[in-house]
Amino acid sequence: MRLPRALASLKAKSVTIEMLQWPASKYVSESILENYQLVTTWLENYPLVHTIIGLSILILVAWVANWIIKRILIQGFYRILKINQLTRFSSLADSPIINRLANIVPAIILSSGIVLVPNISETVVVVVRNVTSAFIVLTV
Repeated sequence: MRLPRALASLKAKSVTIEMLQWPASKYVSESILENYQLVTTWLENYPLVHTIIGLSILILVAWVANWIIKRILIQGFYRILKINQLTRFSSLADSPIINRLANIVPAIILSSGIVLVPNISETVVVVVRNVTSAFIVLTV
């Protein structure tokens, strides 16, 4: 059986992964990298804006994590406990302990993410970590 000419020429050449990729993917990733570098350079000229954007992203991530924990995981956990016929778990489903423990996740995100915010002084980092640690201890 004879191969078509195009396949025969491909068989003769060594085909690399780069040849099989979408041709524009290289240019798209380079464009994203260039845009990122432009934005980073612009933000370095405005440190207050850079800090506000970093804090906003950190607060948004903590809020989304809180929403995911409370709305999806906790409600699903409550449903499982209420469906369960065992009486020892039904008292746990009625208690606010699980809701209080869910508040720990945003505090951990804020505590560990404050270091990533640009142009934040070390005293602010220490204060935020101490406040979030106290919040975690009081919540538990």
